[in-house]
Amino acid sequence: MRQIIQSLRQQIANILPQEQLEQFRQRIVAQLDSLNLTPEEKTQWEEIRAQTKAQIQNILTPEQQEQFQILTSQSQGKLEAIKQLNLSEKQKTQMRAIIQSSRQQMANILTEEQLEQFRLKVFAQLENLGIGNW
Repeated sequence: MRQIIQSLRQQIANILPQEQLEQFRQRIVAQLDSLNLTPEEKTQWEEIRAQTKAQIQNILTPEQQEQFQILTSQSQGKLEAIKQLNLSEKQKTQMRAIIQSSRQQMANILTEEQLEQFRLKVFAQLENLGIGNW
C-alpha cells in the first residue's frame, strides 16, 4: 500500500503544475474537517504538525530557514520549498524520517473507519482532477 501511495504522490507531482498541486494539498487537508475528529484528536493533530515544523526547522541551517520562509511566503508548497533548499544527504535522511514519523503519528490518531474515509476522499479528489479512476 505504501508503494502505491508513494507512486501516486510522484504521479500527482509530475502531472500538476505547482499551483494546482498546492490547491490539491489544501483540499486534502480540508478533508480532515469532515472526519468528525474529537477536540482531543484535533489537538493531537495540531501538536504533531507543530512538532513536525519545529523538527524540520531544527535540521535546517539559518540560511535554509530564511530561504524556506521566503519560498513558502511566495505560495510555494512546503514540500516543494524543501526540495529547493539544497539539503545535504544527512538532512534529506533526517527529513524523510521526520515526515514518515509525522504521517504515522497522524494515521495513528484516526480510527480505521476515519482512515478509510480519508483515503476515499483523497481518491475522489484525484478523480476530480482527472488523474485516475479509482
